Amino acid sequence: MLAENLGNVFELALELAYDCEQHLIDHLPKMIDAACSEPLHESLEQYVDHTKEHRARLEKIFAELDRAAGAEHNPVIRGITGEGEKLIKHIDRSSLLDAVLIMHANQIAHYEIALYESLVSFARTLSLQDAAELLEQTWSEEKTTAEALTRIAEQSVNREAARFQNTPHIFPLV
Repeated sequence: MLAENLGNVFELALELAYDCEQHLIDHLPKMIDAACSEPLHESLEQYVDHTKEHRARLEKIFAELDRAAGAEHNPVIRGITGEGEKLIKHIDRSSLLDAVLIMHANQIAHYEIALYESLVSFARTLSLQDAAELLEQTWSEEKTTAEALTRIAEQSVNREAARFQNTPHIFPLV
């Protein structure tokens, strides 16, 4: 679709978001299977549940716009998840892998945060208040997911993963 106005850009971004959520419903379970830490496992399971809710919200917005859910292919999320899958395959199940999974999940979440932040702004500008409210819920949940993942990393996973260091430390590990 050629974007000729903000409405076109909004619809294109909705399609990218929809493809993102569809793709993550398949990708996140791979991360769950790879996770060792129970808090990380639970957080990723919640991420999948939220992702399904996000997809349903987008479907509702598409219905309100009287159009089918988007078919635009999202190369950004596929690039991020492709890199994550490479890392998952090359690191043994361990706290080191959990640290990588958190980094990877945060890359995904922060991409989604940026996408949904723009969608909320576009919807408000276009006076699509119902869509803006639904998108704002998703944006908020993505930020909460990123914060929860960072908490898990900082409370335990990163310290456990630091034990995998085979080189002298420049800074003392506390």
